[in-house]
Amino acid sequence: MALLEWSDNIAISDQAPAQYWPAQLAAKGLPADVMARQLYLHARPEDWPSMDYDSFLTARRTLMAQVVRDAFWQLESDSYRPVYSAPSVVPEQRTAGRLPSRRIKLSELLDAGLISAGTVLTPAWEEHEQVAVVDEQGRIRIDEQIHDTPSGAANAAGAGTNGWTFWLADTPEGQVTLTDPRAALSEED
Repeated sequence: MALLEWSDNIAISDQAPAQYWPAQLAAKGLPADVMARQLYLHARPEDWPSMDYDSFLTARRTLMAQVVRDAFWQLESDSYRPVYSAPSVVPEQRTAGRLPSRRIKLSELLDAGLISAGTVLTPAWEEHEQVAVVDEQGRIRIDEQIHDTPSGAANAAGAGTNGWTFWLADTPEGQVTLTDPRAALSEED
């Protein structure tokens, strides 16, 4: 169940559910109806913390089958009207941007003079604060780590996205995503 964060999991280590579950429940303070719904959706037997593992798995299989049956019944029902949340607006800097006709390396932008060694890169996403620098070989240095690609550096910064659109390069013309000089180089080809 999602009640346990990774830090909780580390703290409980090898404890049995009967030892850690009451404290976790008390700490989360969920209303009884919410907890009952969570137990149902996650197919947890009512007394799961005190069960041995094999008994837990056997009981859980039966409950999982019931959750699936209930879901199919709901989908089959004429009265079922799903509620969809409104799609969120994707900020422009998170779009794929212009894609070059061939794979371009950051070192090629250096060679073409479109960026220079020492160019400071900052995230285009305001929730990230990591700063990076382009080195003489066209790699990206974050602290003491070196990354061969913008996407590898974005991953290291915790973004897990296309680094060409994630990083803003400080240039004499102002900050631009790495897609801009990449597109300029691609147009020269």
